[in-house]
Amino acid sequence: MSPMPWMMLLLLILISLYFMTSIIYFNTTMNKPVKLVELKNDFMMMW
Repeated sequence: MSPMPWMMLLLLILISLYFMTSIIYFNTTMNKPVKLVELKNDFMMMW
């Protein structure tokens, strides 16, 4: 079995997690503008 499908699955999970956290983050900080870089930093700090 080749590791390719597992890599794609992992990538999919990571992307979905990222969007989920970004949506939550955006909803909680509706009053101030959110930069994508800050979002990425917050996401990296979670791991």
